[in-house]
Amino acid sequence: MVVHLTSAALTAEKARVCGVSVFGDPYDKDGVLGLLGLDDNWPITNPLVGGNIIEFCNENDIFCDGGLDVDAHLAYPTDGSVDQAVNFLVPLCSASNHALI
Repeated sequence: MVVHLTSAALTAEKARVCGVSVFGDPYDKDGVLGLLGLDDNWPITNPLVGGNIIEFCNENDIFCDGGLDVDAHLAYPTDGSVDQAVNFLVPLCSASNHALI
């Protein structure tokens, strides 16, 4: 959810972030908040920054997929998602002086 709150951040601050990983985002269109009409796709679908973002939503995740499985939401640290995020983000940030969040 923090990613969505950064939409109010200054453009210069956003430009210093080399990449973002998102796990179980309730603002996803199929998520808890999305189903209530509160979906907020920034910055994930924004073409200016979308290439620097990796998003994970496990099938049946209670928060992002509209499922009923809390365990699916809690599985990100152990299901390989974190390793995939690291493999995606490290190349983006290794040659830059940007923040990794």
